[in-house]
Amino acid sequence: MKKFTLVLFLTITFIFSGCANIFNGVVLPNQCKKCELYNAYTNEKIWEIEGCGSENTRLEEKVKEKAWELSRGKSLCDFEYNCKTWKQKKDQP
Repeated sequence: MKKFTLVLFLTITFIFSGCANIFNGVVLPNQCKKCELYNAYTNEKIWEIEGCGSENTRLEEKVKEKAWELSRGKSLCDFEYNCKTWKQKKDQP
């Protein structure tokens, strides 16, 4: 029964994450987002990720995952992130 519950949960999670990608790609193709990860003490940019349409799904989660990954052996408080969204003009590729 535990395996069935786990499989059901993973299946539902996969379906909803796929729906978010499809929704962003079809309904919001010009919606863009850029997230940057900084050193909290020096304000040095460490990592950035950017995407438009379906590519902007879960960008905040990805930058948080990167901060967690980089915090091994350090404090998670050493990192800050900033995300900005904008609407891309239709004539731009």
